[in-house]
Amino acid sequence: MPQLFFKNGFLLAYLLTLGLTSSDVLILLSLPSVLLFFLSIPFAYYADHYGKKKIGALGILFTIFGFFSIIYAGFHDPRIAIKFIVVGIVLFSIGISALLSGWFALLSPLIREEVRGSFFGNLRVSWQIYAIVCSVILTYILKKNASIGTYQLILAFFTSLLFLQMFLYLKIPEIETDDTREKSFLKIAIGIPEVPGYLPFCAYGFLLMLATGAWPVTLGLLEKNVLHFTDDTIVHMGTMLFLGAMVGFYAGGKMVDRIGANIVIFQPI
Repeated sequence: MPQLFFKNGFLLAYLLTLGLTSSDVLILLSLPSVLLFFLSIPFAYYADHYGKKKIGALGILFTIFGFFSIIYAGFHDPRIAIKFIVVGIVLFSIGISALLSGWFALLSPLIREEVRGSFFGNLRVSWQIYAIVCSVILTYILKKNASIGTYQLILAFFTSLLFLQMFLYLKIPEIETDDTREKSFLKIAIGIPEVPGYLPFCAYGFLLMLATGAWPVTLGLLEKNVLHFTDDTIVHMGTMLFLGAMVGFYAGGKMVDRIGANIVIFQPI
């Protein structure tokens, strides 16, 4: 849930309640995507070098420290709070970059290729259902009390669950180990564009995020500042994103196994 708080309007409502301006909120909630862009490849290199689980576990620790900083920001006025928010989001972004950099490489040898579409589709559907249930509960809580203390308690609860994530993550076996000790980071990075089909996929990903990446935050600000939605309604609207994603993940996973990833991914454009 801490990662999804950036998308479902919860953190947006929290930051606005702290007194931050809309422009600051838009910039802050965009930081994870920016840092993920710069850190993914270096962390992927170190995941191969030192072990995917070691880098991933370190990443989870960073996400925990990051959210504790975001929680602590609620005890200060906006001028000081924004500093802790920046530190917290940067730490979280570093952590999520480290975790995601080796995530699919860690799972790849464990999941047979012919069922990967269904597996990851079902996996994503499962946490989308969890997110929807949690968001509905949060909507009810914020409808009753939308104070800063309420936000802090909710954030503290879900941050504590990241320790459970660490426990479950460490139980995943790391089957493949890639020895990159003889290869420099620069040499590997230069060779990445030569991977067949890599650049077209990058172009697709860039255009997709360019068109849709900022919409959750932008719509959240529109709902808060123009339409004057309450905090619980903003989170409720964010839940609608999860409902759509749940359908898309399930259907997309089934289609990938039946007709192939390229057709499913590229056909919509």
